[in-house]
Amino acid sequence: MMDLDRSKVFFIIGLLIILAFAGGMKYADIRGQSAASDELVLEDMNRSEVPPTSNENSSKIKVYLIGEVEKPGVYEVQQGTRLYEVVELGVVTDGADLTRINLARRVVDEEVIVVPSFEAAIESNSLPVDATGFSAGEDFTSLLGPSGQQDGKVNLNTASVQELDDKLPGIGPTLAGRIVTYRENNGGFRQVEDIRQVSGIGEKRFEDIKDLICVR
Repeated sequence: MMDLDRSKVFFIIGLLIILAFAGGMKYADIRGQSAASDELVLEDMNRSEVPPTSNENSSKIKVYLIGEVEKPGVYEVQQGTRLYEVVELGVVTDGADLTRINLARRVVDEEVIVVPSFEAAIESNSLPVDATGFSAGEDFTSLLGPSGQQDGKVNLNTASVQELDDKLPGIGPTLAGRIVTYRENNGGFRQVEDIRQVSGIGEKRFEDIKDLICVR
């Protein structure tokens, strides 16, 4: 009878040991899964803390602003910036003639922007100038047609598509549109010879119109 009771005791002890071992294995497995899960969460958190690569620099452009401004120089602006925004950065002088540039157009990278002056326009016509910057005894605006046509010549920097088409021989609406597009994309014409950079303006066509155009 004693031996039978002892066998039961050993059996129960053995069963408890097996259960304890199995429980320990299960606990270790759960801990391992929990640790792995914590590592994944930590890795995700670390990834979320790393800021995404910014393409801000690629959206920046540089333009060179000169002419009738108090702060000429190279300005870094966002791509798509309008000309009036760049001009505001340079702070125009009292002598700036903003009617001769398209303030609404977008500027492009490496562009040279020249803010013109009233004085330069007047001097080019050899007119006496008073303290206000206008010709003495005459309204300066009366010297200009609707597109800025002066001395009987068409000003490439102010003429409209219609006037280029009407006033210049061999320049139809398509070429006139290209001239205006070139002007807006390049900050205007610096000299009459620049019109040869426009697609479709060859040597012969330039010879036909060079005495009819001007740049101011």
